[in-house]
Amino acid sequence: MKNFMGDDFSDINLNMVKREFYFVADQMSRIIYIEDGIESLLEQNAEELIGKNLSDIIGEQKVLIQFKEVADKENTITIPVLTKNKVITHISILYRSHYVEGIHKGYYGSIINVTKEKDLEYRHRLLTKILDNSKDIIYYFRVEPKGFEYISKSIEKVLGYSPEDYYNDPELVFKTAHPDYLKELIDKAEGNADYSKPIITRWRDKNEVFHYIEDYSIPEYNMFGELIGVFGVCRDVTGKFK
Repeated sequence: MKNFMGDDFSDINLNMVKREFYFVADQMSRIIYIEDGIESLLEQNAEELIGKNLSDIIGEQKVLIQFKEVADKENTITIPVLTKNKVITHISILYRSHYVEGIHKGYYGSIINVTKEKDLEYRHRLLTKILDNSKDIIYYFRVEPKGFEYISKSIEKVLGYSPEDYYNDPELVFKTAHPDYLKELIDKAEGNADYSKPIITRWRDKNEVFHYIEDYSIPEYNMFGELIGVFGVCRDVTGKFK
């Protein structure tokens, strides 16, 4: 393969941005081959890892890693790793069994740095926990396919319906709207509302009681200027109308 990078890029170490390293292990899960550059992930180079079991080289904690012999199936082990520099790194080990004439000879696969994905999962769980414990009703309503992408659990305290009720029936929000306010609700979902002002609608709860709902909405458009969804924060303001 031709290389056109020239001298200006000759000192670049691409392993510093590499996230996946391939390996081969014998029947006892001992490494017999692993890609160069693995030290950027495990803090040990390829030569140091040859002949070792992954359980002996994953950070400083003692983690038992035992591959399972399963034919024609990919297996995954995902674990946190505490490195020598006291940095927590999350890795996934994907591997398959290797056979020669029906005899199991070992394993092959890859070690992947999934720290960023795990951090995103944590932030998502944290954000969801914050939203779900809000007294206000927070939601995102998508235009196509029509329905709630997210609605906070606080909706259940106000109207008695759970988030799952709205996820399972995209028309529920319209079915339970007061007829006199249905147009405002539809206009908001179709991009025909004045989003600069709070929108007042009335929603019926499970006990057939109507609530006045004050909704602050933010439309989301795609690159062609088409409405694709609406973010919103709702609050029960029935007390203001008594």
